[in-house]
This record gives sequence, C-alpha cells and structure tokens, in this order.
Amino acid sequence: MCRPLYWFWGLIPLALVMVLALYFRPTPIEADLASRTNAALVEAGEVWASIAIDGRDVSLTGSAPNEAAKTQAREIAQSVWGVHEVNDNTELLALADPFLWRAERDAGTLSLSGNIPSAEARGGLEATANQLFEGVTLNSDGLTAARGVPDLAQWTAGTEFALEQLAKLEAGVAALENLDLTLSGIAPSPEVYEEVLGALETLPDGITLAENGIEIPTVSPHRFTVEREEGRLNLTGFAPSFEARAVAVSEADRLFPEASIESDIAVAGGGVDAGRWSQGATYLLGQLARLRVGNGEISDNSITVTGEAATIAGYEEARAALDAVPAPFTLSGGDIAPAPADSFTWTAAIDQETVSIGGFAPTEEVVGRIAEAAEAALPNREIRTTTQVAAGPVESVIWGDRAGYSLGLLKGLEQGRVLLTPSGLSVDGRAASVVDYEAIKDALAALPEGLELVRDGVLPAVVTPFVWSATVDGTTIETAGFAPTEDLRNELVGALSDAKSGAEVVSTVRIANGDVSAPAYSSAVELAARMVGLLSEGSVSLSDSTLSVDGTAADVESFDAANALIASIPEGLTEGTIDIRPAAIGVLSWSATREGRRIELDGSVPSEAIRKGILDAAAAEVSGANIIDNMEIGDGGAEAAIWGNGAAFALRQLGRLIRGRVALNGTDFAIDGVAPDFDAYNAVLGDVPGAIPGGLRLASRNILPPAISPYVWGARRDGVGMALTGHVPDTETRDEVVAFAQRQFGSVPVADTMTLASGAPVGLIDGIGVGLTALQNLSAGSVALLDRKMTVRGVADNASVRDRVVELLTSGLPEGYESIADIRVQNAGPAPVAADECQSLLNEILSGNIIRFEVNSADLREESFTVLDRLLETAERCPESRIEIAGHTDADGSDEYNRRLSQSRAEAVRRYLVDGGVGGDRLTARGYGEAEPIASNDTDAGKARNRRIEFNILQ
Repeated sequence: MCRPLYWFWGLIPLALVMVLALYFRPTPIEADLASRTNAALVEAGEVWASIAIDGRDVSLTGSAPNEAAKTQAREIAQSVWGVHEVNDNTELLALADPFLWRAERDAGTLSLSGNIPSAEARGGLEATANQLFEGVTLNSDGLTAARGVPDLAQWTAGTEFALEQLAKLEAGVAALENLDLTLSGIAPSPEVYEEVLGALETLPDGITLAENGIEIPTVSPHRFTVEREEGRLNLTGFAPSFEARAVAVSEADRLFPEASIESDIAVAGGGVDAGRWSQGATYLLGQLARLRVGNGEISDNSITVTGEAATIAGYEEARAALDAVPAPFTLSGGDIAPAPADSFTWTAAIDQETVSIGGFAPTEEVVGRIAEAAEAALPNREIRTTTQVAAGPVESVIWGDRAGYSLGLLKGLEQGRVLLTPSGLSVDGRAASVVDYEAIKDALAALPEGLELVRDGVLPAVVTPFVWSATVDGTTIETAGFAPTEDLRNELVGALSDAKSGAEVVSTVRIANGDVSAPAYSSAVELAARMVGLLSEGSVSLSDSTLSVDGTAADVESFDAANALIASIPEGLTEGTIDIRPAAIGVLSWSATREGRRIELDGSVPSEAIRKGILDAAAAEVSGANIIDNMEIGDGGAEAAIWGNGAAFALRQLGRLIRGRVALNGTDFAIDGVAPDFDAYNAVLGDVPGAIPGGLRLASRNILPPAISPYVWGARRDGVGMALTGHVPDTETRDEVVAFAQRQFGSVPVADTMTLASGAPVGLIDGIGVGLTALQNLSAGSVALLDRKMTVRGVADNASVRDRVVELLTSGLPEGYESIADIRVQNAGPAPVAADECQSLLNEILSGNIIRFEVNSADLREESFTVLDRLLETAERCPESRIEIAGHTDADGSDEYNRRLSQSRAEAVRRYLVDGGVGGDRLTARGYGEAEPIASNDTDAGKARNRRIEFNILQ
C-alpha cells in the first residue's frame, strides 16, 4: 500500500541537503548579488555608486553628489535579497557654489567646461552636443563633477536650451551660473538672429536670462521693399531694429486700412540709423499710399518709387513729394505714372485780360508745351494754368498739337472757350471781328487728323449798326450787309431766289451779330423776301431792328399784300420808313369778312370818305363788332357813288350772317356765308338779288341756312301719340318724314316740331326710315339720331320683338351709321327716382365731366355727346321733376355777350335732351353769363372752371 505521508517526511532532509550544497557555491551567488544590486542602484538613479561583493557582503564606493544620494545608495544595497551586510565606503563630491557651466564655440570646436552634477550629466551633455554640432570637434575635458546643482531637471533643461541656441550661431558663448543664462555670439543671418531672440522670449522653466550679448547681423546692400497692388501690400527686406520694423508695419496699417498687408521684414544692420531709417520708411509708404499700384525701395541711403497714381491729386502730391526725400536719403528713381481721368478733357477760356487753361494733359512735358503755345498765341494776356497730368488715350505729341491748334482758335475770339476730348473739339465764344470769325470758320473746316468737331458755338462779331439790304430792279436782286448765322444767310439768298422766279441774286452778306435777334432777323428775311417779290423795283433794309421799305408794288394784289405785311411786322422788329407806292389799278377790289363779332375789311376803295363810310356801316350793322381795317385807297373801277352804295348794301347783308364774306370787284357783287336762323336766311335771300343797288351785278350767291353740329333728329311714341323733333335739311325732307310717320302709325296723331338746318349727314332720310320702323315695333319708345349714331329706347312686348328691332338696326341703317338698342321687354329698366336722388345723379355725372362747345359758339363738340347721353338717361329716370339747364361763362368779353352765349349754350343742351326723348315741358334753359363764377377769372384754370353747364332740379 502506498503511504504518501511517509514519502513527504522523507523528502525534507533531502531538500535541506540540496540548499546547503547550493549555498556553499560562492562564485555564482556573488555574481547574482552584484547583478541585482547594480540594477537596483541604476533603477534608482544612483549610477555614481560602485559595488564589490564578498560572499553576501556588499561594499559601496564612489563620490555621491549629495548626502541624500549617499544614504539612498546604502539603503538600496541593503534592501537587495541575499545581501548580508553593506559596507559604505563612499564619499561626497566637492561643493561648487555658485554652480558654473560654460559652452564656447568657434568655427570648428565646441568646448564644454565648468561644473556637472554627475558623470551621467556629462554623458547627456556630450550626446546633446554631438547631435546639435555635427562635424564640430567636442572638447569636454573642462567638465568637473561637483555638488551644488540648484535643480537637476531645470539645470539639465537649461544646458540643453543653451546648446540649442549656441548651435544656431557662427560663434558664441553660453553659460549658466546656477540657473542664470548668459548668451552671446554672432548670428549667421537676420532670420537666425530673430529666431534666437524669439527663443529667448520663452526660456525653460526656472531659467532666467542674465545677459543677451548676441550681435545683430549686417547685410549689404541693406534693402527694404514695398510692393502695392490693388487690395494688397507686401513688405519685405530688412529693418535696422525691431522698433524700426514696428514703426514701418504700424504706418502701413494706418495708411492702408483696407489692404491685406503681408510683412516679411527681417532685422539686420548695415543700413542707416534706425531713427533715420524709420523716417525714410514712413516717406516711402506715404508715397505708395498715393498710388493705385506701385513699388518702393530703400537701399542703403537711396530711395526708389515707381507706380501709377491712384488719383489726379495723388499724382501731383507724389510728384511734389519727390523733391522732399528725408535726409540722409537720396532719390535714385521716381517714375510715377499719372492716374487716368474719369473724363480726359482739356479746356482753355479767354477774356479781355486772361487766358485760363485747365483740364488734363498726358505728361508734364505736354503741360509745358501748352503753356508755351498759349504765351506765343496770346502774348498780351495773363496766362493762368491749372492743367493736371493724367493718363489719357491720346499720344502726348498729338495731344500737345491739338491743344496748340485749339489755342490758335482762341486768338480770334473776343471771349470764349475751347473744350478738347480724345476725339472731339467744342468751341464757344464770340469772334473779335468779322474777319476773325471767317478765319475761325476756315480753321474749323480743316481740323487736325482724327479730331471731330463736336460743337461749333462760335458767335459772330458784333457790328453797330447791324445793317442789311435787298434791292430789286427788274430781274436782278442784290443783297448786302450782315446776317447773324450762315443758315440765315443761306435762307435769305434762297428766299430771295424764290421770291422772283428767274431773278439773279447777288449776295455780299457777311456773318455778324448786332442789335437784332436771330428770330427777328429770320422774320425780317421772310418778310423781306415776300416784299421783294411784291415790288417791281425798290429796296428792303434792316438797320439794327428797324425795318424800312421803299418801292413800287408790282400790281394791285401786291400793293395790298405789301401793306398787309407792313401791318403785321414780326415781334422783335420796329417799323422804319415805309413808302410803298401802288401799281396802276384798273379795277378796285374790296371785301368784308365776318366771323362772329369780328369783321375784317380788305382791298381797295376809291376814296377816304368811302373808307370811313364803310367803317361806320360795319359798326352799325354788327353791334360791338371788332373791326379790322386793312383797306387801302386806289384808283379805277366803278364810280364812287355806286361803290359807296354797294359797300353799304353788302355790309347790311353781312350783318345778317353769323359768318360770311361779301366782296365788290369793280361792279360785280358776291356773297357767301351762313345764316344764324331762318329769319335772317330768308331776309338775305329776299334782298339778294331783289334789292341790289343799281349799277351792281350779282356775280355769286352762296347762303347756307344755320348749320347744326351735332345734327340731331328724334321721334318719341307713347300711349297718346307720336312726336317728331330735331332737324331736317329742307321742307321736302320734312314733308316726306311726316308722311312716312303717318303711314307707319296709322291713326296715331303725329306732332311735328322739326326745324330746318343744314349739316345733315349723308343718308339721313334712310336712317330716319329705319328709326321709325323700329319705333313702330315697340309699344312705347324713342329714337334719337345724333349725326350718324342712332339710339333706340323703348319697351317691346316680348323678346322676339326686341330681337327683330335689334336686327333691323344692325342691318338696315345706311353705311357709316351705328346704333345702340336699349329695349326692355315689358317693364325691364331702371326704376324712377325722386327729385333729390335725381339731383345727386346729375351732379355725379357733371362732377368729372365737362360739356364742351366750339370756341365762342353754342355748337356742341363731339366729345360731349357721351356725357349728354348719360344726362339724358338720368333725366328720363326722374319724370316728375322739372330741370333747369344753367349756362355760365368766364369774364372775357362784355356782360351782354356772355349772357347771350351762355343762353345759347343752355338751349343747345336742352335741344339735345328733347331730341333724345326728354319732354320739353320739363326742361328750362337759362343763361347766367359771368354773373355766378365758382373760381377766379384771373387765371386760365379759373376761367375754365367758370365755363360750365349745370343741371338744377326745380321743386
């Protein structure tokens, strides 16, 4: 049987024997203790300590950096498993106070000296140096271990930082006294110099900068460059100090607030003093601020500026500043191009004492050329120039030549101005003399190549007196003197040529200005040409604004026409000596023309007594007449007695007409015109030819009855009978219409109130027939014909009847007629309204509409028909109301004339409504004249408001 417990107790002695055997193997045990003890010391950082093993005893030797390290090494050795006893044979390093360290380099050697805290620190420094100073011989023999390092970590970081900066220099020294750093040396470039200085701004923790002895590098040439583009500024090169660089950047920010500024300025010596350099940089940036684009440079003691000015003023300022470069700098280049002008123009103006030159020129040289040309062309005047330099599209030489040409034009002006653009020339002013004016015109006809004349505003010289004449002798016309313009001179020659067909016109007229306006001269030319055409011989002359005529009329008509011309001398001219002799007259011709209250008397009469008798007769026949007397005395024709009686008879007939003309040509009598009514019409027809004075013969008679416009006719049918209203052209037509109505309506009584009037439209009788036929189909209704517009209103028994009437109106009316059908079936239609509502409806229609008439007449104008139709419709809606139609006028004319005119106009409106179907017994027409104004008669607008028709409901 197996008994494990007995086996266990047997194994214990065996294990003890094996342990003892291992224990007494000395060499492997010592090696193990040495290995583990060394590892523990290294791990704790006590690498300065050395050990020796004797069995299980450990002996420590070496120089401890401090007492704590000494104690820690002993305790670490004692704690190693298997160590029996520790013998401490260590000693302390020598104390260094202050703790000094130094690194010095030249072109090929780096020397390390001073205190280090341990051999490990030495190794770290050597490793760092070998890494940073590749290819440089390292000498670290001067390093001595010592106690007293302030803080090992800070000291280590400080030495590494110092070596890093020293490695950037061509030569130099870095030193630590405790934790105070001193750094001196020579930087190989401005960039490295700034890099090292930047590094010194952020020292390792615990390290302080005791001294910075790094020398600023020098460059040659010492350049600072500024490049300006639109929206961007680039600063490069060198500044002599950080302060000077800050000044330049700050000035750039101030002068170019909207620009994107890129600064790459390094600090380097070799240039001028920092303060002077800042003045130069400020000057340079100020110049570039005046430019749109450009470059500037400071190179040692010289300054260069190039570019294009941003503005015209900026160019002038930049050019002036080139003469004010700050000391000790000199200007080595200043090529500044001018800015372009928004409108590249040049002007020169002259008066009696001065020549003022302004605008733009492409270069300073051209500005000088222009000034010299002005002095040469105008030596007796003060030259004032404000010409500015600007970039222009024309070559400098060409621009200078054109300006010189323009100044030559000024030489011939008393006062004036020239305006030069890249492609055009404008000239304004007054010529100094007639010869100068012609010279200027010749010069403008030969402009320099490439130049166009935009405006020729040169006025001729003023001459006193301003004279002109045209003389006619048979078929030759000579004209001399002055004309205000070439066009008027040409117009004069052409008008004279046209005045007498085949005549030769010889002109020596020159261009000048004087005491007569161009419109007045033009009027004089027109009158003179017409006058020359009326003369057989004589002359027409103008002295300033006084027109004179001396000559013999070619015939009777020409004599009358010549005197008529003189009677209406155009505005701007005055009448001088007028002596127009009549031609021999064979037969006298006379006429009288009437238009309303205006009577114009023309032609020739045999004596002054008959002329006066004619004037008295005209005033007697037409009360308040405005008589215009154009009559002249002449020889020939019928005896004076026959002539006097004939003229009186003629004026009596003319007084019966509203407008017309009567004429005597020898013993022939003629009359034509329009009678205001049929009483006057019949009276004229009774006297002509029945009462013509003896010795006269009726040559022609053309008397018209009163003409109506618009031409109105109407018919109305109700339960009582039929009423015919309006106008027809003659009795035959009236009889035919009445007969047709009686046939159509059988036993229905027909009331005829139609009156005769001329002015009927073509096709009237056919149109009336269609209207009466349409009315026959209605149970009640009305027909209103206004010229060629027919309106049928009424009531149909049913829709079929209504449609039949509409079809009849659409297809049956004569060509050119139009129709409106307002036909209700049974009682379809607007309901009647009370008097007050009727007044409101009438006022509403008239509030925005005006009933218009012909001037000084009661004839309705066509544009009034629409509003009258609306008034007619409204009047029919208030059948129980009586309506007053009130006419009003403005204050022009006499009270009596205005009252009669307003009464006639009110009656014309009443006739229109009656003809349209409104009962005449409901309508009253009354003219108030100017008695009830609603606005001031002092203005045209007020007068227009006062000329009105009003509708008033009478209670």
